[in-house]
Amino acid sequence: MFDGGHHLPSCSTIKGGYGASLRRFCLMLHSQGQVTTQRLTTLLNDVGVEISKRQVIRFLTERLDGFHAEDAAVLHAGLVSAPFVTVDDTGARHANRNFHTTQIGGEHFTAFRTTPSKSRLNFLAQLRGNYQDYVLNDAAFTFLETRQVDPALLAHLKTCEPRRFANQVPFLGYLAANGIDIFNKDIIRPFAEAGIWGAIRHHGLVGNAVIASDDAGQFRVGTHALCRVGGGVTTPTSHRPGRADFPHPVPHGRAWLTVANLWAILTGGSGWRFRISLRRVHRTTL
Repeated sequence: MFDGGHHLPSCSTIKGGYGASLRRFCLMLHSQGQVTTQRLTTLLNDVGVEISKRQVIRFLTERLDGFHAEDAAVLHAGLVSAPFVTVDDTGARHANRNFHTTQIGGEHFTAFRTTPSKSRLNFLAQLRGNYQDYVLNDAAFTFLETRQVDPALLAHLKTCEPRRFANQVPFLGYLAANGIDIFNKDIIRPFAEAGIWGAIRHHGLVGNAVIASDDAGQFRVGTHALCRVGGGVTTPTSHRPGRADFPHPVPHGRAWLTVANLWAILTGGSGWRFRISLRRVHRTTL
């Protein structure tokens, strides 16, 4: 904006009467400096900025789509181009619950994902990024064969051309129609993992990259290398700051088959069982 020879900040950068620079300052101190919201409020008040703790919390929790998009783009670019990817996880408290933060990085990128689970299925979902599709292609069937899935079950699914499903519901419906017991976790889990791995390969992610980790079983996908410390061996490490440089999304739902999706298949997305399932799993209603 331009007024009387003076440049004024754009209205889109104003948040509650405060400019974008103040918001950047709060985000930097909170994310990189680990400064609590109460201390941030006190600091700003002491230097003459009249602001409430509620407004500081709004700075840190609202309108973060730009950060999430940048975070997803960094992970996508890294997984497409990196010759190796190092991964590790650690426990983290979130919303008074025990979550797990996974670091995925290479020589020139790093990304953090905080989820309630640390399974292989969850890790594959993190590698898939913002994509939600499932793909049954050569990579998926190779994955299933390495998991020693019953060949009789695979015979019903194999087709000449890869099959792509927009999300979890049609994928589960296709499996159920081909004799797969989608209510049995032990049976459905390798198929869910294979569908996500097929989508990862379909979108060109990971490629020929080596996934280096400790001996945690959930990270053993694709071309895997065991990373050990000691013995005079120098292992390349990625850029790993103490905390994420910017806010990253924290999904609360499980990465795989949810009760809500089961009833979506059985009832066509309607009925009281489906609504109760959504309320319990996603804390939402239709």
